[in-house]
Amino acid sequence: MAARLGAKTSLIGMVGEDIFGDYLKSELSSQNVIISYILTSKTIPTGIAFITVDQAGENQIVVCPGANTSLSTKDLDSLSHVIADSSIFITQLECDPATALHGLKVAKNSGVTTIFNPSPVSEHFNLDFFKYSDFVILNETEAAAIIGDGILNIPSAKSAVIKLRKLGCSNVILTLGANGALVFANEPRPQEDLIWHCPGVKVPCVVDSSGAGDSFIGAFSFFFGSTKKNCHRDRVHSAVDRANKVAAAVVEKQGTQQSFPKKSDLPKDLFRDIENC
Repeated sequence: MAARLGAKTSLIGMVGEDIFGDYLKSELSSQNVIISYILTSKTIPTGIAFITVDQAGENQIVVCPGANTSLSTKDLDSLSHVIADSSIFITQLECDPATALHGLKVAKNSGVTTIFNPSPVSEHFNLDFFKYSDFVILNETEAAAIIGDGILNIPSAKSAVIKLRKLGCSNVILTLGANGALVFANEPRPQEDLIWHCPGVKVPCVVDSSGAGDSFIGAFSFFFGSTKKNCHRDRVHSAVDRANKVAAAVVEKQGTQQSFPKKSDLPKDLFRDIENC
């Protein structure tokens, strides 16, 4: 998503020596993603995912992670220069959690802005992830699993954000699907009245929600890294608002990556005050 909007984007990961890996790299390259840092396993096949979508556009995903779980901390050390030369580093948990955490540490120690998406979240979640994440972006299911409480409405979602902040999150962005997102932008006091609610964007018909979360994170990264605003909170709020609109466009189309819009597909107003656009 970030690459489609115009960001110089590199992917670190691992695929198998098979047609799926070849296809994935070809597709990424065609979208201007730098694939030079995608490694290849000779023994483990490329990870795959099966997605089902119901009549309301909601999805369920079954993942076989494959080779990507073999990406190691040593692999990241060999590519530490790629991380250090970045302005933003994004990771989640579809690789070995130890490798993801190591990547955050390398980025943080290099002065790179770090974004963490705890997906798929596990029962034994390591809170050290929050220590090295400038932004934690997660949905209701992921937040509920981490804090141990259900999220049923906006008030309970606000309580979840406060709990996440107290667990060590610096900036929390809790996505709420059709209800938009809640944002806590690095304020010293984790109080509910400091949480901003970015309202949802109404769409004529939700076709497929599969790519919404990923598109939101990619779009947020692009807009946060490109927007000219002196105030941190204003910069975060602006990026969330624009990312929310990008994700709304995604759910109106079938599929995941193929539903991600390009810059030319989106309203020009989204790119006001954006550098290099």
